[in-house]
Amino acid sequence: MLLNNSLRKALMSINGPPRAFKDLEDSARATRLGKADDPLHGVTSDAKKMDGNSGMEHYRANRKLAQDISHALQEKLDKYKLKDADGTPYFVLGWRLYPNKDSKHWQQLHGHTCGCGCAGAAPLPKRRTE
Repeated sequence: MLLNNSLRKALMSINGPPRAFKDLEDSARATRLGKADDPLHGVTSDAKKMDGNSGMEHYRANRKLAQDISHALQEKLDKYKLKDADGTPYFVLGWRLYPNKDSKHWQQLHGHTCGCGCAGAAPLPKRRTE
């Protein structure tokens, strides 16, 4: 069954806000130069909504991404010995996964979501995966 555009939009959840790489790059540069006055924007994640009763496939993929990012940070913290004697890391990472405003994929879908949009903090404590 084909849906008209307005009905299709009403049935979809929203993942966003979309951000351009240049915007994030500019924000990161301002932070590095000590001139940042704009915090990292939150992102609306629709993974649980999009999954419904389908077994949480998108949500689990997002949590796996969070684990992978956490493991990558943990490796660098270990490699460069950036921890207190008790293992507390010197640094933590807060991150967001935005739809890329410049991607034709998102422009064609007019706000459609894929169960994406993710955020996290790293490194995750041992045995924690959410």
